[in-house]
Amino acid sequence: MNKFKFTLLTVSCAAFLTACSSSSKGGTDNSDQIRKTESTLTQKIADLTQQVKTAQQQAQNNQSNYNTAKSEADKAQATVTQLTAEVAKLTKELAELNQKQAELAAEQTNSQLANAKQNLENQDALKKLEEKAQKAAEDLANAKQNLEKAQKDAEVANKSVEELNAKAAEQAKKRQEAEEYAKQLENLRADEKSRIPLSDKVFGGISGVMTDAVSGGVINLKDGKATVERTQARDIRDIAIVDSYGIRDQVLSLADSEYNDYIGQVEYSSNIANTGDFKSTTFGIYATDPYNPTEKMIYAQGKPTDVSQIPTSGTIQYTGGAAYVKDGVSYARTSKMNATADFDKKVIDITINEKVNTYYNTVQVPKMNFGGKITGNSFAGEVNGIKTQGGFFGENAKELSGIFTNEADKSRGVFGAIKQEAAQ
Repeated sequence: MNKFKFTLLTVSCAAFLTACSSSSKGGTDNSDQIRKTESTLTQKIADLTQQVKTAQQQAQNNQSNYNTAKSEADKAQATVTQLTAEVAKLTKELAELNQKQAELAAEQTNSQLANAKQNLENQDALKKLEEKAQKAAEDLANAKQNLEKAQKDAEVANKSVEELNAKAAEQAKKRQEAEEYAKQLENLRADEKSRIPLSDKVFGGISGVMTDAVSGGVINLKDGKATVERTQARDIRDIAIVDSYGIRDQVLSLADSEYNDYIGQVEYSSNIANTGDFKSTTFGIYATDPYNPTEKMIYAQGKPTDVSQIPTSGTIQYTGGAAYVKDGVSYARTSKMNATADFDKKVIDITINEKVNTYYNTVQVPKMNFGGKITGNSFAGEVNGIKTQGGFFGENAKELSGIFTNEADKSRGVFGAIKQEAAQ
């Protein structure tokens, strides 16, 4: 600003000196010219002055503006410096934040990777557990199947054991029966009294040889008594009835039919086991009085085997049936029987099987075992308190039949059997 003032003053002085110099040289110039010049100069000075003032004002304004601008520039610079520092700080913070975010992201990624790895491990472990569970289920199913099989095997084994025990018991029973039978046979051989017959009138009597064309025996149950008598039938298909009307033949086929006569009917003859196979023997129980069913005739008769055809050695098995009745009882019962004839030892063993009414669980026919000594073509004896007498019938002793009585329980009966080979 001072430099500007000095320049203006210099210009003004130079102009004044120029005017004075012109006046002293010309002397002749007129005052108008001077005045004009003076006026012009004055005007110029005024103009210059005004210009100086304007320039000064402008300079002042410029200086003020400069100062303001400089102040604002300083402020702006300070602001820039502050903002630069803040930016640097924020940049640092941002970098740190980005670093932290990167670290967090890395940690998260690592965590995710770890979780993913753990998930994979868990999935693998879960898969293994599922496989173990499936295997355990399969093992359990197999174990159940094995258990069921073991239970079935155990049942089969137990059943087998039961069957074996039953067979063992049966065999033991058979051994005991065989031992008893052997003992009985021994007794039969040792005791000659075993040949004592029920009656000398039936089945060859004491001699033991049946010679009549139709031989046998009868037990008449009448008036509460049991009387043993010889058969008087002239044909094995008939029975001879002896009562107050005299003696007459009763045809068994008619007596056993639905249309039997008023005298009575045959009980348990054709329905005794194997009776349909008999060719030379008839036996059964016949009701003699329709008004008194306890009166019966027990009969066994047939065509006797010739003594020459009686085996002299060996053992023969016979199977058949029997009828059984107690004194004073109106009905008879039947059961199966078997016999063993030992022609070496001349003894016979007879067994009547037990028969049970399963509905009432009662014994209809008790098991009975008895026998006798074989003499000629007949046999007789007393074993276990049961007396029996009978004989062999048909060719080569194919059939046998007889009667028995047990005074211990007041029972009587009849039996018949066929040689097994002949029955086949």
